[in-house]
Amino acid sequence: MPGLDGAAILSVWERGSVQQLGKRALTLLQLAGISSAEACALPAGTRDATLLRIRLRLFGDRIEGVASCDACGEELDLTLSVAQLLGGMPFAETTLRVPNAGDLAAIASAGDDETGVTLLLERLRPDIEPAPEWIQRWGLEWAIRLAQEPGRVGKRYLRGLINWKFKLAVGS
Repeated sequence: MPGLDGAAILSVWERGSVQQLGKRALTLLQLAGISSAEACALPAGTRDATLLRIRLRLFGDRIEGVASCDACGEELDLTLSVAQLLGGMPFAETTLRVPNAGDLAAIASAGDDETGVTLLLERLRPDIEPAPEWIQRWGLEWAIRLAQEPGRVGKRYLRGLINWKFKLAVGS
């Protein structure tokens, strides 16, 4: 990666300290030899993986940090492996279509925001067949998704159902 000497890294650090997060990422990518146009066109997952590779090269495999609990103030020291993070990153790029009025109507019956977002993203994926029209009319598209991918969406839908029943029980 060209331009990754001490002076260039210090320059990026100083410029990045006053930049918004997205702009800071573009500045780092440009330092690594990726043009501004190319950096802006990268999918978020590819951008993040490239940034992790830059970090791996500059600072090694370990990321050490501290997470604090807002509720109790307890702190947790943690160490992450960049290589493991990169190994677990999916690189399959999915193109989503633009949502339409039918999509928005379909998610209106989702029950909670998390289930609605999941349903919307699934509707916008071109590799998933839409549910039959009559199922969409009855607002049962979630049942088709559950039948198609029980392991992936089942836990999320169950959590949404429990939250809905709890809200119903307490009357809020």
